Amino acid sequence: MRKIQIVLIVGTLFLTSCNLKQSQQTSNDSIRHFADEVEHIRSSIKSVEDISAMLKLSGVDYKPELSHDPNLWVQYQGSEMQMAANMGLYIVDGLYEAAYSENRNGYLSFMAGKSIAEKIHAEDAFEDMVINTLNQGVAPSDEVLDKLKEVVFNCEDVLTEQDAMRVFSAMLAGAYIEKQFILFNSITELPEELSPNEKLALSSRLVIVTKEQLKQLPHLLNLIDLYKATNENDVIYNDFVVLNDMCESLNLNEFTGMDSADAFVNDKRIKEINDKVIKMRAFVVGA
Repeated sequence: MRKIQIVLIVGTLFLTSCNLKQSQQTSNDSIRHFADEVEHIRSSIKSVEDISAMLKLSGVDYKPELSHDPNLWVQYQGSEMQMAANMGLYIVDGLYEAAYSENRNGYLSFMAGKSIAEKIHAEDAFEDMVINTLNQGVAPSDEVLDKLKEVVFNCEDVLTEQDAMRVFSAMLAGAYIEKQFILFNSITELPEELSPNEKLALSSRLVIVTKEQLKQLPHLLNLIDLYKATNENDVIYNDFVVLNDMCESLNLNEFTGMDSADAFVNDKRIKEINDKVIKMRAFVVGA
């Protein structure tokens, strides 16, 4: 009888081990498949829709509180750099909302961006590349900012190439800050209703998304450095330098094969980067 019990115990342990290995293999295959899909999303500093696509693909829930209030666009009447940065911010918000079928909110964010665009004489490009495309049910591509760059160069208020590129880099800076604001808030505040395994799966996908996003930062930093001129741009540039140093200290490969979401979500460096992004975003929106 004792021998039978031992055999049953060993058999159970063997089957449990096999099931665990199969489960781990399935999880690894799922992550590899997700990584392959992420690679097909064009991610660059000029891409404004990539974070929306990646978060939707990851299974992250939509959080309306992460979008900037579209009614506040009227306060950006002074600094041209701040106006351009908030235009980029509103474009990212609109795409984030549209990706989750929050069409009314997306429309309001785009209209806020368009109102700012009118102040820098980029309204025609904004209408063609964002509003009309959204009405057709197609997500605007990163041609949005390329087209805006062209219009900035040819706007009614004649700008030098240096000034035009400063405006363009400010758009990109605002868009990048908002993408990271949405991403890191999604990382640090996982839905409580998820099981530990579901949180682990979601966090593993977010590690891949974070890798793609942080790759863009050195390129953006170089662009801002190249065209910054006055103290108006120095503050945000210095913040980006600090943010880049913080990100370089983060080796995301450490989280490959992690066995708990806490390892990533509660990592001290992740929280510090999130806090830095929140402060940078507050500076841009004038909070």
